[in-house]
Amino acid sequence: MTMHRVMRILIATALLLLACSRTSAQVPWESPQLLAPGTQRGVSLFYVDYGLRPDDGTGFLLTYRGADAPRGPGFRLSATLPREDDVRLSGGVDVAVAMFRHSPAFPLDVMWTSGFGAGYGDYWSVGLPVGISASREIAGEHVRLQPYTSTRVVLEGFFGPNHPDEPFGLALAADIGVDISLQGSRWLIARTALSLGDRRAMAIGLQITPGGRSERTAVR
Repeated sequence: MTMHRVMRILIATALLLLACSRTSAQVPWESPQLLAPGTQRGVSLFYVDYGLRPDDGTGFLLTYRGADAPRGPGFRLSATLPREDDVRLSGGVDVAVAMFRHSPAFPLDVMWTSGFGAGYGDYWSVGLPVGISASREIAGEHVRLQPYTSTRVVLEGFFGPNHPDEPFGLALAADIGVDISLQGSRWLIARTALSLGDRRAMAIGLQITPGGRSERTAVR
C-alpha cells in the first residue's frame, strides 16, 4: 500500500464533513483529537488555532500519554487568548479500545475512541465523544510517517451564564493528521492535525517520547 493511497483515504473521510461545519463559542476539549492506533506515549505541546478564525482564538495544547494508544488514558489541557481578551480553557481525558489490526484484506489499524472533558468560554460546556480512529505507519529509509483519520459524535451539555437555549447538543466531526519522526531521532516526533465538521481547529507541535518510538509493523 503506497503513502499516496493512504492519504487519499484520510482526506476523503474528512471532506465528508467539511460542508456541515458550524461556528462555536467554546474551545472543544477533544479537538483536534490527535489520537490514533499507535499514537506514542510521551508529552506533546501544540500551537492551536481554534475555529480557524480570530474570534475563537489561538493558544496552546498540552497532552500526555503514559502508554502507546490504545493502551492507557491520555490527558490534555489547553488555553487560548481570543480577540476579546477573555481566556478560554478546556481539558479532558481520552480512552481507546483496539478494534482490529491491519491485514491483507484491510490496510489500516482501527480503534474505538471516547473520553470526557469540559471547557469554559462564553459559558461552561462538557463533552462526551464516541467514535473510531484509523491509521497505518509508513516506514521509509530515513523517515517514519503515521497518517491517520478519525470521526466522532460528541454529546455536549451547556450551562452557566450565556449558555445556548438548548442545554444539550450533538456535534459531528472528523480529523486528519500525521506524525513524523526521523529514524535517527525517534524520541522527537513532529505532529499536526486538522479538525473539520462541527469542530474546526488546527494543531501543530512536537512530542518528546522517552526511550524513543516503539517498534511496530509498518508499510515499506
